[in-house]
Amino acid sequence: MYKEGQEYQEEVSFTQEQVQAFADFSNDTNPIHLDAEYAATTQFKKPIMHGMIGASVFSKIYAMDFPGKAPVFLTHNVSFKRPMYVDTLYEVKVVITHIDQDRHIATFAGTISDKETGKTCMVVESKLMQKELF
Repeated sequence: MYKEGQEYQEEVSFTQEQVQAFADFSNDTNPIHLDAEYAATTQFKKPIMHGMIGASVFSKIYAMDFPGKAPVFLTHNVSFKRPMYVDTLYEVKVVITHIDQDRHIATFAGTISDKETGKTCMVVESKLMQKELF
């Protein structure tokens, strides 16, 4: 059984090929993600990743690593604080902030931060349900 305050962390990075695959799959071909020449004219100066690519790492973490055992997503609230870029190392941190044992629901707080600068790029709050875990 998991407990409030338990933490998990891992490092992740993404490639331009993954960004392109997401664009192909989602049909989100916004040039801010795919066109370096266009992106150079924006405040970011280079292509940024689709925000949902970064947010998707939590799906993998929750389903496979922490807590694992295929919990059911109930909510996933995402706040995008800074852009994320390909070929950049990020640190993902997750902590269990609350467990409702009667309903078998846990609330998780997560962040993705640039490993080099320490700046937070994304903040999430997720609720998961899994009878065997909470």
